[in-house]
Amino acid sequence: MPLRRLVLVVGAVVLVPVLVVLVWWWVRGDDLPASQGRFLDAVSSIQERARSATDVQLVQAREDRATRLCAGQRSAGIARPELSVQGWVGTAQDIGTERDDVGTLRLELDHDVTLVVDGSGGGGVTPGSQLFRALSKVDDGDEVTFGGRFVRDPDTCVSERSLRLVNSLRTPDFDFVLTSISPRG
Repeated sequence: MPLRRLVLVVGAVVLVPVLVVLVWWWVRGDDLPASQGRFLDAVSSIQERARSATDVQLVQAREDRATRLCAGQRSAGIARPELSVQGWVGTAQDIGTERDDVGTLRLELDHDVTLVVDGSGGGGVTPGSQLFRALSKVDDGDEVTFGGRFVRDPDTCVSERSLRLVNSLRTPDFDFVLTSISPRG
């Protein structure tokens, strides 16, 4: 009898946290706009392939991601030709400024999928603008709702800034021009 009780207690201790995480993931997933979910599906399927890929397979994976993102823009609800999105959800990180006090940040969409907003892609937030004022109300770590557009790349459909091919597929940082942002909740 004590062994049976021990097994039940250990089972409950292991299962309860797993169930909590699964419920959180399930609920959070329903909060995402459908277009964001489709975008993340396209990116994450390539991330999985890239984890154990050869160099040749990495090049092919990049081509496949570009095809999926470009071909899927209409069906994903991403407007062409600007690659615009609205109402997407992410976590604000590394909020700061660069030259000329232009506002910058990173928007984490999912584990290892990030949008980068800075001056290099023409996406920095101009001081004194309504968008800059909105950004000033956001703290690092805040969950936010945002809109904007991806920076177009002629070869890969959307601009991704990693220096190494493997990083561009496993932990992509997509260039993004922000047009709206607000804390959730």
